[in-house]
Amino acid sequence: PTFNDTLLKHNVTINVSDNSGRNSELTWMFEINMSAMFSFNIYSPQNTSYNTRRVPFNITATEKMEKMEYINFNERNPKFRVLCRNCNEFGSKRARKITLQEGINNLTIKLMNQFGTTKEQNITLFIDSKKPEISKTEPKRNTVTNGSIFSVQYSEDNLEEVILFFNPNITLMNCTSGRNQICSTAANLSDFDSQFIDYQFRLSDGINTVESKTTRVKVDTTIPILNISYPINNNTYGKKVPFNLTISEDILLEFFDSSELSPRWRRLCSNCNEYGDIRTKFVTFKEGFHKVLIRASDKAGNADVESVNITVT
Repeated sequence: PTFNDTLLKHNVTINVSDNSGRNSELTWMFEINMSAMFSFNIYSPQNTSYNTRRVPFNITATEKMEKMEYINFNERNPKFRVLCRNCNEFGSKRARKITLQEGINNLTIKLMNQFGTTKEQNITLFIDSKKPEISKTEPKRNTVTNGSIFSVQYSEDNLEEVILFFNPNITLMNCTSGRNQICSTAANLSDFDSQFIDYQFRLSDGINTVESKTTRVKVDTTIPILNISYPINNNTYGKKVPFNLTISEDILLEFFDSSELSPRWRRLCSNCNEYGDIRTKFVTFKEGFHKVLIRASDKAGNADVESVNITVT
């Protein structure tokens, strides 16, 4: 039967009779409120970011619900999923967690009471459960550096910040998100020349933060001094040209002959502070004019490069 829902109270009598004329009657009163109101609170999830896909749900209602359900519109095939039936809470008395997806989750949580009245609330949250991964840093432990390059190799899809910590700290700029990315910077280490420093990188995606291992390196910002006694600039020699070089520290000594068809740096000696000074040394050249660069570079990358022009007959 249909009742007038504008009336707050109803007085109903039901009479039942059989073929012999016997009957029975029952009368009772009840109240119908088709617009029954209720309220509910969602304590979790919130419109925020989470570092786990297992997100706590905590929902309470002022009365028992026919059902509580939710839908995630960012799923491939979104549909309403029932949280509970004939309940006035979900996750309040006992912790309850729902697995959501990485990235943005647009949720609608809907409650329906026993009269079919529904209420809902929209929540947008972001999940990043994967921490940044640091695979390599430079310079390596116990090496020598002049500060020209500090780099970190990492994998992170939502990179927000990269900081180099030593003294002072440096925030790296234009570091890109993705797999096996490399971001680098230079640091002025002149105040730490001939000292050891400890450094580390810190990466953040706005939710998760990771740090590299602390690495100790030695600082060398002093440029080696290269002195060239031979060959003499703008002089003429036979095919075997005398070389007499001295350097202020142990270095890698190389030369570069621009007259070659495929010029490249060629090693004279390594971990040395002289070449041809203690014992006469010669380098063979082809006939013609040669513009020769001589480079002395130390382990930190500091280098002194000098130029000599010679003619070979």
